[in-house]
This record gives sequence, structure tokens and C-alpha cells, in this order.
Amino acid sequence: MIIHQTDSQSVSEIAAAPPCTHRSLTYYLSCGEYFAAQKPSLTKDAWKEFKARSGGSFTDNCLKIHRWWGSLSEHLQHELENSPFPSYLPLNGTLNLVKVPIESLSECLKRFRDSLSEEGDLPAKNVSAIAKLFHIKRKTYLVLEEIMTLDDWGLIARKFKLNPESLAPIQQRAQQLALHETVFTDQAVQALSELGYHPLRVLPKPKKKFTERDLTAKVDESVESYRQEKEYWQQECVKLQQRIEELQMLEGRELNGNGSSPDERVVDDFVAMYAEEVGEVGHSLEAKSEIALLESRERAIAQEENTGNYNYTPGYSNPTFTGEEPIIGHEEIRLKQKSEGDSVKEETQEVDLAKKVAGTSESSIASLKDLKGCSAIALFDKGWQPGELMGQNGSGRTVWFKKAENNKLYSYPFNQVQVQVPEYGDRYYLLSEFIEEQHLKVEDKKNQRGFLDLLSK
Repeated sequence: MIIHQTDSQSVSEIAAAPPCTHRSLTYYLSCGEYFAAQKPSLTKDAWKEFKARSGGSFTDNCLKIHRWWGSLSEHLQHELENSPFPSYLPLNGTLNLVKVPIESLSECLKRFRDSLSEEGDLPAKNVSAIAKLFHIKRKTYLVLEEIMTLDDWGLIARKFKLNPESLAPIQQRAQQLALHETVFTDQAVQALSELGYHPLRVLPKPKKKFTERDLTAKVDESVESYRQEKEYWQQECVKLQQRIEELQMLEGRELNGNGSSPDERVVDDFVAMYAEEVGEVGHSLEAKSEIALLESRERAIAQEENTGNYNYTPGYSNPTFTGEEPIIGHEEIRLKQKSEGDSVKEETQEVDLAKKVAGTSESSIASLKDLKGCSAIALFDKGWQPGELMGQNGSGRTVWFKKAENNKLYSYPFNQVQVQVPEYGDRYYLLSEFIEEQHLKVEDKKNQRGFLDLLSK
């Protein structure tokens, strides 16, 4: 039971409020009716004391609920009385119901009934949640250059505590100031000013004004923050560049003028030399052996002229001259050497010519290295981006891609890069599929690096 002390003459004789069996809408209405009945009989000080003893906010809220109930039609009151409210309804839940606009109250009560039928229960938290869905946020200030609405006029009435009769002159003056029937907020503000009202009460609060010292301090603070941030990112860039250089040294990716790394150049030179001397013109070794044999014979003949004996072992054979066989002179040996050397040279030229002829009918693309410099596209966050295919990356199954937009290098797997090969037309081929279909040679950079270590020893 809540005890309320009233009457300025005898505080001890204050009557009690309605008994509190349970908190509900009916209980708050009873308390509001009781407080409304006691207020006229109390002085200002006695009413203040009464509110302090009974709970000031509780008293005001109950009076608010009582006034709200009185503004409702009998039909809405009947609907509320028959609504499935829970037996315990907190004061906040009741106030959320009070805030629902009258024109939306019937729809809100229908939602209560639907929730009860769907879930079989209507707890107090659901009452508040459903009621909040129908709340309309009231304006707190006018926005200039907008058409005046009923809510705007209601805002003016609330701010200046005007009734409809007091608001009418302001509306009439604003209509006179308007160029046509539509009244804008600018005319309403001007009407308020002409009729003696302070228009700043219905306009947004001005932003805080700064003195010159405040602005200077703010600028200095921003500049210092920018300087520190700039220094931080510069240091990060230096660290990143150092890390890139370290990785390039470890992976042998310092690109030179022709786009090859130092390791690649050494291996390429060795392979080219080996292919020229052994693979492409390997048959010249036999010719060289014959020339060496002739030189040995020449040395033997010179020895025989000095000693009279002629016996030598050049490696392939060991003939013995007894003096009865004709002796080959120096000039004849040189002519034979020249003839055999010319023969070797002609054979080498024939091999080179055959290679050139074969090159006209077969593709010159034999390895991944031959695709270097071809147009390519790689997959980025914004889709496929154009660029140029560079050298193979050290991981064996990745390749360097040079983006055309910023000329930066990016490492990509074979299956995420498409390459355009001029010999095969204008279409783009997925690099991994092109390597497999054309049986292109993919270098093993780790083995090459080990091979180079052996060469250095």
C-alpha cells in the first residue's frame, strides 16, 4: 500500500492512495485519479511536500496516464479494458503505451491480440516492444527551407506553450509572408520574430564558437598528429623496402635491364654454351680429335727428321712407320687440317640452316621463359587487370606479373594468370593450361641455385 500525505493543514491526516494489489494499467489510472482529486485542495508548498513523500516522478506519471485516458474516446477505452494485458505491467510499459499516437492505438492493440494468439502469452516486455513500433519521434527544432507541417506547428505550440487561439495569429502572419498558399519554415520563423517571440527556441542550437586561440591550438594539434602519422608511415615504408630487398636477394629477384636475375643469367649462359658445344654441334668433337691426330703426326714427323725414328701413340691408333711408307710433309698436313676444318664448318652451317627452316613451321615457345614480355591479365579484387608477364618466381609454380596501372610486380600462381601469345592469336590462355598443353619447360629455381653453388666451388 502506498501512503500519500495530503492537505496543508494536517499532514498526519493525509488519506491513503488506492490499495496496491498489483501494478497494472487499472492501478495507475486509480492513482492518477486520486492525485488529480487531491491537488486542487492543496497549497503549492503542501503539494510539493505531498509529491516528495509519495514519489514525485510516480505522481507525475500517474497524472499523465489519467489525462491520457480522459482524452480517449469511449470506444478506445473499451478496447483497452478488454485488451489482454499481463497481470503485472511496469510503469515504463504503461508509459510506452501512452506514447502511441491516438490514431494508431487501435492497430497497436490489434498487434497485442495477434501476439497473444501466435505465442500463447503476452509478457510485459512484448507490450513495450510492440508499443515502441508505433512511436513517432517528435521534432525538436525547425529545419529552414522546408514546408511547414502539423508537427512543426505543434513544435511551436509546445516550445512557447500556446493554445490553438494563441497559435492562430502566428499562422496567419506566416501565411501573409508566404508568396503562395504553401508556408515554409522561413516564413514561420519570421512571423515569430515580428510578433515578439524568440525564434531561436525553435531553431537548432548554434555550434560552439571557437576563439582564435582555440582554433590555433586545434590546428597545431592536427598538424602535430599529421606529422607523427607521416613519420610513422615513412618508417614503415623504409622497413618494407628493406624487407623487399632482403627477399629479392634471397630469391635472386633483382631485375636488371633485360629482366633476368643474376642466377638466371649465369644458368642461361652456361646452358647456351653447353647446348652450342655439345647438343647442337656435338659432332665437331670428332673433327677436333682428327685435327689433334694430325698435329700428333706432325710432331712425330719432326721428331723422325731429327732422330730417324718415328713411333708415336696419339690415342686412337698407334701406327709404326718403317721408312718405306710415304712421309706426309708439313704443308700436306696443314692442307688436310684446313680441309677437315672446312668440312666441320660446313656441317655446322647445315645444322644451323636446318634449325632455321624448322623454326618456320614449329613454335618458338619452348619454355616458360619464352613467354616473358607477353601481354597478360591477373585476377585482383576489382577483377581481371591488364599487365605484362615477367620471370618465373622462386617457388616454382608462381610467376611475376607486372601490373600496367602502376608498373608494380605481383607474384601469382600459374592458375590465376592468363597470357596472350602472339603466335596463337589474340585470345588469352590460362597459364597453367597453356604450359601443360604446349609441354613448356618450367625451370626448377632451387636446383639451378644448387647447380650454381657447385660451379662456384
